[in-house]
Amino acid sequence: MLSWIVAANDRLHSRLDGLALLPLGFAVVLGFFVLATALLEDPAGALALSHVARFAA
Repeated sequence: MLSWIVAANDRLHSRLDGLALLPLGFAVVLGFFVLATALLEDPAGALALSHVARFAA
């Protein structure tokens, strides 16, 4: 009986080890999108929007 529990526990832990990489993967994907947004943002468009917002208020 104890060997069955140990085997089930080992299988469960082997499946959960793969989940440990999910936070790292999420951080990498999020960082990619932040970096891409910063690099692809149009500075002239951002300045124009802030200029319009100042005079609209």
